[in-house]
Amino acid sequence: MAISRFTALYLDGHRRGSGAATRIVPLRPLLSQRPWPARAVLAERLCRDAGDGAWVEGILARIIEAADQSRDLPDRNAGGFLCGMEFSTLDEERRYFARHGLQLAAADEEIVLSGGELLVFDNLATAHARRGRRGTGELHQLCIGFRWLDLTGQARLLDGFLTGFDHQGHAACGMG
Repeated sequence: MAISRFTALYLDGHRRGSGAATRIVPLRPLLSQRPWPARAVLAERLCRDAGDGAWVEGILARIIEAADQSRDLPDRNAGGFLCGMEFSTLDEERRYFARHGLQLAAADEEIVLSGGELLVFDNLATAHARRGRRGTGELHQLCIGFRWLDLTGQARLLDGFLTGFDHQGHAACGMG
């Protein structure tokens, strides 16, 4: 299974940016806002749909949906649906998270890149989104991670990710 561990965003030094902001949400402060099921339960819920050839979700709202066993996001298998387009507006996104006991505004940070700047973040410790519109080709994006990670490595990464939900116990799940 391929896993994008880090994301790098770069705005070319010869380009003027649109002013759109990259929203970074550190997961620990966000997820500490409410109680969660035990890590083993969360691991089972997150791994339930993972199997040979299955797409494993990386959108924070989809992860929250799996953790809470809810179905209040658009069907990702619907015709014309694009990953990352779960919400039409920032207010809609904030209302979704508030329904799940999470206040995004208390945790998110906005970063507007200037020409020549690079932003790198850990996808297992943060979530990211955008506020505003970017021009076509405005940013260069590079995802860095693992082209193929065996079940032991996947379980280790999942366990590390789940520490943001609860600092007790260990998750054991073979995804892939």
